[in-house]
Amino acid sequence: MCKLILAIISILFFSCSSETKKDKTETDYVPKLVILDSLMIERLTVPSVLDVSPDGITFLMYDFKTSEFLLVDINGVIIDSSILRGDGKNQMGDQYFVTANFISNDEIIVQNFWNVFRYTIDFELIEKKESPYTLITRNVGGGRSSYIFDNYLYTFSVDKSDEKSYHQSEKDNLYPFMQIRNYPFLEIVAEASFPPTSEMVKSPGEYLNMEPVLKMKDSKLFALYPNSKELYTYSFPDLELIDTLDLNPGKNFKQVKPTLEDDPPLAGFFKNLAGSDFLNFHFSNEYLMTWYEGAAPQNEVDGLPRESVGGEEFMNIVKKYKKPFYQIFKNEKKLWEGELEVKLFSIKDKLFSFSKPGEDPNAIEKDIQTLYFYELR
Repeated sequence: MCKLILAIISILFFSCSSETKKDKTETDYVPKLVILDSLMIERLTVPSVLDVSPDGITFLMYDFKTSEFLLVDINGVIIDSSILRGDGKNQMGDQYFVTANFISNDEIIVQNFWNVFRYTIDFELIEKKESPYTLITRNVGGGRSSYIFDNYLYTFSVDKSDEKSYHQSEKDNLYPFMQIRNYPFLEIVAEASFPPTSEMVKSPGEYLNMEPVLKMKDSKLFALYPNSKELYTYSFPDLELIDTLDLNPGKNFKQVKPTLEDDPPLAGFFKNLAGSDFLNFHFSNEYLMTWYEGAAPQNEVDGLPRESVGGEEFMNIVKKYKKPFYQIFKNEKKLWEGELEVKLFSIKDKLFSFSKPGEDPNAIEKDIQTLYFYELR
């Protein structure tokens, strides 16, 4: 990796003391993000980071423009690349991939909605197996509907033996979507439904995003559901719920309302636009950081025509209001909540961004893409 030399940019202070940047009910604590390192990749487009190898020295990435999977080392060198979509040797067919994860330092698992593909680190196909489950997600190309933890595969899914009786209705929010499977046999060893205190159980219906973000820490599994304001802790691998942290988001958070059976077509997209989803969380030293997206005012959402979903008018409102708001906790106490001048991402124990704070990542076209890695102090 490329070490940053200038000490003046190694510690970044984000003071959010104004009303527009900070909830007035919070303390005067000023969070510090410390740039630890950076990684530069010779690439015209910004790749998406899918996973980090168990030893932490290899990144699995995907370039949506070229449809290439990339293996990148800690020095930014592209070790290998491959286009897996297609009908050739080692390819997965025409279906788009949903998730991709390291099984070990030497193997990768890639899934679509129908099959599980096991690859060597050189993208040589080892095994193709029909999935005994269907991943439940609207997110493809690196979604959070499956993870690898130790020798277990987690899936947010419906077992295919249940599909005929499964329907997305109020009662189905009690289905055990969270499933731990042994690997490589893919048999369920534990499963869990949404927690009783979660928004999905308290306000049943259909949500655009239901699969949680997961992190493993101290042999416990932490789950952040996008539509609920709590961080849940489970034992692993048996998925027994052992703790709940109320995240108590401030005024910029608006609860997403579920889509009901009598709602008009596309209602879920407008409800999601007028509500907030939790996006991610990260453990750093003794701190917990979470972040959620803001919500568009209901009157502006109501003014959009039904056919505007995905169009320019709809996306302009997304760009204006759906920005991240961050929270920092210590010992389960919220210390701060507000905006940062950088968009953060988290994969496993890596907290990173694709631009420095205050820098517009799209201002100029670059032939080198830089990832900046952080910790909280």
